[in-house]
Amino acid sequence: MTRSDARDPVRAILARTEWSFDLRAVPIGVQMLLVAFGSLVLVPILTGLDPNVALFTAGAGTLVFQLVTRGKVPVFLASSFAFIAPIQVG
Repeated sequence: MTRSDARDPVRAILARTEWSFDLRAVPIGVQMLLVAFGSLVLVPILTGLDPNVALFTAGAGTLVFQLVTRGKVPVFLASSFAFIAPIQVG
């Protein structure tokens, strides 16, 4: 670990991490694509909202979350199907 890595734990972790393509990750990537489509396009359409707003707020929320957690939690934030029923009723 270099001196600059000692002050920045994120760079130290990335320096130790080896990235490689693994075919076993492809089904998980496809699942994430389907989940992201459902939550970012289908939910806004079903609730009468603009999908562009959902995409923008999901991206902004994810960036804020990554800044707050300093990139320690690999997550993408999106809308949820749990809110469809209350929005439709209310």
